[in-house]
Amino acid sequence: MALTISGDDGARLPATAFGRYQSIATLASCFGNLALAAWVARARRTGPMLLALLTCGGACAALTTTTSPLGFAVALALYNGSWFVTYPLLLGIGYAVEPSGRLAVLCSATWLAMTSLGSLVTGAIAQAFSSYVPVGPMGLVFCLAALLTIWPLLRRLDTTVTAPSIRNAQPSTAG
Repeated sequence: MALTISGDDGARLPATAFGRYQSIATLASCFGNLALAAWVARARRTGPMLLALLTCGGACAALTTTTSPLGFAVALALYNGSWFVTYPLLLGIGYAVEPSGRLAVLCSATWLAMTSLGSLVTGAIAQAFSSYVPVGPMGLVFCLAALLTIWPLLRRLDTTVTAPSIRNAQPSTAG
């Protein structure tokens, strides 16, 4: 039986516990971004994206299949931390492909549209199965599909594009 916040077929998680877990998960996102900032300066794009999407997908699956509050808390922290690492990596790829920023903005629009669609689909799945349990494993499948889709581009960028460095930035003298 899966853990639920509002209690349908699983064990109940008090709303106050969820609030604590969400707070910890958000803090994990902050630390994930700090670690990412240190790592991306030294790494190719493939390693961070591989780790971020695999962690995100695994955490998605765990979020809806765990039966313990501790398992839920860990999965939530891993999900938030990995998603908020994945997102800046995706934006960085957008900027690397199209430096004006248009593609990165379109990436954000696509993410928002898919999040909206995902909410509708999640509701339909939960209604059809009387449970959110299938949703998490589907998240894992979508993360794996995203990784397979973007992998060729990551490999190409890793071999052909040198990332600009803030250390090499020069102040503008244009008036």
